[in-house]
Amino acid sequence: MPLFTLPLACVLLWGRIKRTSRCRVMAARDEEVKQFFGELIARPAPPTEESGEREPKVARREGQGKGGNKAKPRESHARPAARQEAEGSNNRSRDKDVNSLVSALAALVLRQETSLTVLKQDTSFVVFLATRDNSILPLLQQAAKQWHDKGPGSTIGQLPLRAVMFICLLKALEQKLLGCASEGQERDEALKMKWAVLEQGQLKWAYQKWDHEAKTLKLDEEMGTWGQTELLQAVGEVIALVEPLHMVHRFHCTRPLAKLGPTPVADVVAFLLDISNRTAKAQKLHALLVRMIGLAALQMIGAQIKREGFKRSALANKVAEIIQRCAALYSPMIAAI
Repeated sequence: MPLFTLPLACVLLWGRIKRTSRCRVMAARDEEVKQFFGELIARPAPPTEESGEREPKVARREGQGKGGNKAKPRESHARPAARQEAEGSNNRSRDKDVNSLVSALAALVLRQETSLTVLKQDTSFVVFLATRDNSILPLLQQAAKQWHDKGPGSTIGQLPLRAVMFICLLKALEQKLLGCASEGQERDEALKMKWAVLEQGQLKWAYQKWDHEAKTLKLDEEMGTWGQTELLQAVGEVIALVEPLHMVHRFHCTRPLAKLGPTPVADVVAFLLDISNRTAKAQKLHALLVRMIGLAALQMIGAQIKREGFKRSALANKVAEIIQRCAALYSPMIAAI
């Protein structure tokens, strides 16, 4: 062995001896501390935020983790079943609210229909026109066509179509009455049909009413008669009152007038007539039209006029029928409609 390696080996040996003695001293000191403090020093200190240390995770039990819920299928399906039941309850509650809302709206609509029908008794009339004998329906169709084909300077275009058609009807009645003023075919026909009578040489027009048993029109003796001269004067007044723009609100056929051919299917068509009631002239017009109800002179042009009835419209009757059919599903408050 070379001589220079002896000091190096001695140094290494001395370091090992020193470390061994130091470890023995530290072990003895720790043993003394444990004997003095006991379990207090043996219990591990809780982790702190500064140290960043955390307790070790607890080992997973058997059956837990991924795929570990297979042993408890009821718990996994309990929550979706409860959710479905809650959603079904909400849907049933929502359907019940919708049904109640529909029933309430339907009842309100029918109630408003009844109220409007009552109000129409002061402003509304129904004019029935025959489509076969003595019909002026072709004349009204021609007037409507001329109104639609009016030129820039046309006089007929200055009035609304509803007023033009109603004036056309009144003019036709006036012409028939003038034809009956003297002896002739028109007067003979009126006397033959018992639409008019001669009293002391004066032609007087009778009134008619419907006989439900005989299903025909018969004389209404309670209404009396209307003289020829007075009737002509009244028709002229009605024409003058209708000419203002805002006097006739509606004169409309319930069927498309242009589609009524030369041979209509129905024997009678209905026109809805609404007039104003806000002025003194409107009150006078209403009184004259009321006096014409049941007047036999209108038979000369195949017409009859009457008040708007209290019956519901066809659409309202259809709504009421649907409600009655579905009363078991909807609210009981509409069962008596």
